[in-house]
Amino acid sequence: MLDDYVQVTTRAFEEPYTDEIRALVRVCGDHFEQHGDPRGTLIALGEARYDVDGKRAHELQYEIDQHVLAHHEAELGPLAPFVRKPRTCVLEWRCGQLYGAWLDTRHLEITERSEAIDALMEAPATKTLRKLAIRVRQNADVDHALGLVRARSVVPPLEQLLVLREVRPRSLALSSLAFPQFDRLYLLAERDQIIPLALEHLVGRAVTLINRAEAPLDVHDRRLLGRALTYPDASVREAAFDKVAELGPHAAMFVDVLALLLRPGLLAPLPIIACLAKMGRAARRALPALLQIPGRTTHYDADTRRAAGKLIASLREP
Repeated sequence: MLDDYVQVTTRAFEEPYTDEIRALVRVCGDHFEQHGDPRGTLIALGEARYDVDGKRAHELQYEIDQHVLAHHEAELGPLAPFVRKPRTCVLEWRCGQLYGAWLDTRHLEITERSEAIDALMEAPATKTLRKLAIRVRQNADVDHALGLVRARSVVPPLEQLLVLREVRPRSLALSSLAFPQFDRLYLLAERDQIIPLALEHLVGRAVTLINRAEAPLDVHDRRLLGRALTYPDASVREAAFDKVAELGPHAAMFVDVLALLLRPGLLAPLPIIACLAKMGRAARRALPALLQIPGRTTHYDADTRRAAGKLIASLREP
């Protein structure tokens, strides 16, 4: 069973989190529960949390935190005290492994802010981390937080890194940035901006490489497509949106990024909605962002509001 669990975990982290993969994850969780392994309960709670939002999501997150503190504290290491603090650290577990982390340093004492980031980066569970969001109080804190993340000699395989003063970025920067420490990274946001990431030596043939991408996406194509979705060159960006729409459910790992890009003032929303419409049930993760569109007449035109409303209706169907 251990070999099967490793294979399922790899798929859960490297492929879109489809119903098929989630079914395999639940089989692993059932096996662990039957054998008294606390990973089984962590998997079951993580799967339940994945499907809900609002009050029930907060309730399940509390159950997850208490279970992890009781049975997996060694995997948290120095991060455990910050998981115990209210409104400070939220961890997303997938297949019993750490997938995402949200750390709010605004309410911590000044001396604790650096400690919290260091603790997160040093936690044994962080070795699998794909998504990291850090909230800070001031602009100066952004540079400090990024410096602490980048200073690690051993870094997690991050694909998304957001260090923000607000809940979500409000604009897209006009120039790209190299971020070589994280070779899988495809989404970077600082302060209130999404920062396009450099395509490095691929820039001259990015459109050609995007057009050649096929499912299942390997790590290189995933990084290329993810970076191209926010790239300053419109031709590269358009090619990426066309390819994501073509791949449909096979590109569903980008649902969270597409939902983020629906925020007013970032990019034209219709191509984003068209991509989400091709992703089937996986696009339900974007519902909170989509629901903001129909009533905001000053930010979205009639065609956009109509397209969003149609997609919302289809995603709500049983």
